[in-house]
Amino acid sequence: MPDNPTKTSPPPQPATQPSARRAVQRARTKSYLLWTLVALAASVIVTRTYLEVTGYPQIGGGDLHIAHAIWGGLLLYVAALLPLIFVNNWALTASAILNGVGAGLFVDEIGKFITRNNDYFYPPAAPLVYSFFLLTVLLFVLLRRTRRRDPRAELFRALEELQDLVDGNLDTGAVQRLEARLEAVTAASDANLAQLGGTLRAYVQQVENDLERPQPGWARRLSLRIEGWGRRLGRRNHRIVIVIMLLWGSLTALANVAILTTVAVAPDLLDESVVALLVSTGELRSVNELPWFVARLVLESTAGLLTMCAIVLLFMRREARAIGVAIFAVTLSLTTVVLLTFYLDQFGAMYGALLEFFSLMILITYRRWYLENPTGAP
Repeated sequence: MPDNPTKTSPPPQPATQPSARRAVQRARTKSYLLWTLVALAASVIVTRTYLEVTGYPQIGGGDLHIAHAIWGGLLLYVAALLPLIFVNNWALTASAILNGVGAGLFVDEIGKFITRNNDYFYPPAAPLVYSFFLLTVLLFVLLRRTRRRDPRAELFRALEELQDLVDGNLDTGAVQRLEARLEAVTAASDANLAQLGGTLRAYVQQVENDLERPQPGWARRLSLRIEGWGRRLGRRNHRIVIVIMLLWGSLTALANVAILTTVAVAPDLLDESVVALLVSTGELRSVNELPWFVARLVLESTAGLLTMCAIVLLFMRREARAIGVAIFAVTLSLTTVVLLTFYLDQFGAMYGALLEFFSLMILITYRRWYLENPTGAP
């Protein structure tokens, strides 16, 4: 039978645009990663401190030994299940914390996994744990960058935050951020996307006045209190803290430069007795680690000389350049000096690493408050 000439075929469907499948960063990515980082660092520090104090006890008897890596794996499994079961945003926060603790407990025993004799104290284990943490910090820093307001991505984030609106967990600032996201969606070139954004924005504006504003949680209150202390410190005192911090690094650099210069001029001074003294004081575990010790001194001296340059630039009133050099110096120390220190001193280096991170946060905060956003400074 011939085809009916009046019957037309349906129009071809447009091909799926590649951008429609592009991954979208969550609205609270920074918060979730920060919880993971804090939990990861805390779990490693608490575990190592507890084992050192208690004499490294073991759970089990005979051939049975229940390592804490098993508990770490269990927590990682629970962390993965929570967002698969619950849609609430609190499940993501809980998942981030459990993920950090589980990863810390697991990676703390990496020495057992990479050695034939299951050596928990294998020297490269500590730098590997620190590198794992450092890579997560790098990811956190990269994701903190300002994102382009893509309407599709903003709609995803708005839908995520609408869950808290339904639960009544959004404060005034969060509602304003939600409205800003939906405003960006209404400006989309896609008419359907813009219409959906407009409808959701109208709903938020309609119910906004009827919302009960929840009190901030303890973590948010702590964050606001710490920021308040920093604001009350003022720019002048903040700068004094930075100068003292940089001076300490500079003095260490001068001492290291003096040692390296002396060894370069008179290499015979670095004889077996000096090396033996370094081993006996715990600076070295064996003579074979001497090249790594010298490399650490060189890198530490380089970072310290950079901090001296930052101090000079501060007194020359070139603040932006000074803070930039100081941030580079601390970052260099964190990524090289601290890494070698972890190799030479194992987990005894973690408290110094925490001080370095604290110094970096002080410098970054100063740049954000007073140099990048001077109108928002106190």
